[in-house]
Amino acid sequence: MKQTAKTPPACCFAGRRKRIDELMGQLRDFEQMVPGESVQKLVTENTSLKHRVRQLTEEHRTLQEPLEGARSNNRFAEKRIADLEAQLVELQQPGPTRPQDHRLTGASYQRPETPRSHRACWRTRNASSGK
Repeated sequence: MKQTAKTPPACCFAGRRKRIDELMGQLRDFEQMVPGESVQKLVTENTSLKHRVRQLTEEHRTLQEPLEGARSNNRFAEKRIADLEAQLVELQQPGPTRPQDHRLTGASYQRPETPRSHRACWRTRNASSGK
């Protein structure tokens, strides 16, 4: 018998039938392993896990803001330290007498104000820990 372009070869049907049989067998095995009560247990566990994921996501968001504030403060401190180190190197080099550098005295240095959200978080954290 000559095959046309529209009819697939017989071996494809046999392969598909074999795969369907394998999948049906796996489904039967699974149904025997998991009776109806266990399905309800799985649904309940799945629901509780979804709830836990929501809780962890919310906690992650809550912790993310103070972390970003701390990172910002750290970047500022690193820049300030680098600036002070550069000034020390300049002062240690021999040369003509320099006028007093007001940056070294700290007279003009002002720490940037902490955003309100970070202050509130700090107060809440310290109040809850008894400090």
